[in-house]
Amino acid sequence: PGALPNTPAGSVMKSRRSFFGPFPDRPHSLATLSTLLWHGTKSIRRNRLLVPDADLLHTLDSFGSAFEVFVAVSRVSDLDQGLYFYDPRAHALELIRAGNHGEKIREALSGQPGPYSAACTLFFTVNFERYQWRYRHERALRELYVSAGFIVQDAILIATALDLRTHISPAIRDSILLNLLNLAPTDWQVLHSLSVG
Repeated sequence: PGALPNTPAGSVMKSRRSFFGPFPDRPHSLATLSTLLWHGTKSIRRNRLLVPDADLLHTLDSFGSAFEVFVAVSRVSDLDQGLYFYDPRAHALELIRAGNHGEKIREALSGQPGPYSAACTLFFTVNFERYQWRYRHERALRELYVSAGFIVQDAILIATALDLRTHISPAIRDSILLNLLNLAPTDWQVLHSLSVG
């Protein structure tokens, strides 16, 4: 991954916008996607890199622990079209399903035009079982949704700093998208999408 631009945080927040309508027909580089994924998932990676043996209390660090990121790639140079799983620890993409799935993703996101024309779309998914054993109280689900907001906001601000247009949406038809990602609906949910163009 590359370094982030030396842009003041206030300027990045001020310029953050949700882009509606089709994205410009321009591919993004693999280096740009790499930088977005690396810096945009730092809060997830931080807890994945903790060593529980060193401090058993680390097993209770739940922020980001239940999240996985999947990427639908349409127009990224030097990267084949397809659906990928992103491993934040190894900073690696693993191909799940090859090909352009823009039409299916558009259907899964309630017909929104952004994902269909995006260079790529990030899906922030959560594994409930992984979270439930850590937090066994009635606030757990609420805290999971709040965490999703923090994690997605990180990725949006990183994309904005990289001068990318973004469109976010939680309007997801779970059965379509989970089937596309080969995820069991009893264990997983896609909480947010972030399309980048």
